Amino acid sequence: MTFDTLKLSKALQGAFTTEQAEALTDAFSSTAQNAREDLATKIDLSNVEIALRADLTKVEASLRGDLTKVEASLRGVEAALKGDILLIQTDLRKVETTLRGEIQNLKVETVKWIVTAIAFNLLGTAGLMIALVKFAK
Repeated sequence: MTFDTLKLSKALQGAFTTEQAEALTDAFSSTAQNAREDLATKIDLSNVEIALRADLTKVEASLRGDLTKVEASLRGVEAALKGDILLIQTDLRKVETTLRGEIQNLKVETVKWIVTAIAFNLLGTAGLMIALVKFAK
């Protein structure tokens, strides 16, 4: 950005004294110079862009590494859970087998109890019938 100090000075001389016009021109020139120093050039912006891209590439690589570690950890957890599930399934099968055996034993015991009860009932009935026949004679 260029600043034409002579042109500004001549424009101001109509409204101000020469000394005032030069002082204002110097002040504007100094301000313009400071502004030029603070402005970013295309090269500055390009350098910043290059630095940002490099930083983004590093961050992306770091994130990919972290993601790989998390995935590996999750695979380990998954394998452990599968192992736990298999153990639980095995335990459940054992419990099921035990329960089936106990149910079968209870069935056998129930049948024995019923047969015994029927046998005693029949014997009692037979004894009662014999007693009635003897009493009736």
